[in-house]
Amino acid sequence: MHRGLLQSPSPALVTGLYQPSRGRTQSGLTPSTFAGEDQYSHADAKLKTELLNHLAPLQRLGLIDHWHDSEIQPGSAWEPAISKQLEASQLVLLLVSSDFIASDYCYENELASALRRHDDGTARVLPIILRPCLWQDLQFGKLQAAPREGRAVTSWTNADEALTDAAKSVREAAQNIRTASAGTSTQGAKK
Repeated sequence: MHRGLLQSPSPALVTGLYQPSRGRTQSGLTPSTFAGEDQYSHADAKLKTELLNHLAPLQRLGLIDHWHDSEIQPGSAWEPAISKQLEASQLVLLLVSSDFIASDYCYENELASALRRHDDGTARVLPIILRPCLWQDLQFGKLQAAPREGRAVTSWTNADEALTDAAKSVREAAQNIRTASAGTSTQGAKK
């Protein structure tokens, strides 16, 4: 299973596996990004790659940064690396399909951890429905999904429109997290 991570310099936000950016924007300013992780089944790798391409403008704007499990070095233990990234994430993207749901590891380990963090307010979970499946009655079925109305990407006439819609949801979630984090930082500085 591959993971992707979106991050923020202060604090970190993660989607899939995403972490705070340490780079600079074209203006030379440190970007306000978020860390994130995407959880998906390997069977959905092509759709994941297409989604990441649609998230590239958010990365270029300094809003997000991306990390995925292919960056784990050969010989390194992958499970602790993924767990560490997931725990640092503020935004977790669930790339939902029947293969994702059928994966015991995705469902029982990664999803459980992401939803625990969502419920305790330390992360936001955003389901992105890749392929039609019975997801609505599952643990994450209570969450607002993307694309619009939780309609699967592959159900759209134009997949690029669906992925753009999903990317807009990621942008909105990242901006909301950034705003909330800035408010928390400002309140802490006033004390």
